[in-house]
Amino acid sequence: VSVGLRFAVQRLDDAGPHIDFDLQIHSSNKDNSKSNPVSLSLSISARAQLDLRG
Repeated sequence: VSVGLRFAVQRLDDAGPHIDFDLQIHSSNKDNSKSNPVSLSLSISARAQLDLRG
């Protein structure tokens, strides 16, 4: 089984250099309905390119 997730994060100007997510999967199974919690820390970076012509 493979699952993809997409996150949208707003107001990154106040976020600092990292964003932290705490993730856990909940299923409808009677046995083991919750996965082990996982913490994920992502670094924020931005890149821009500018061409000035005049």
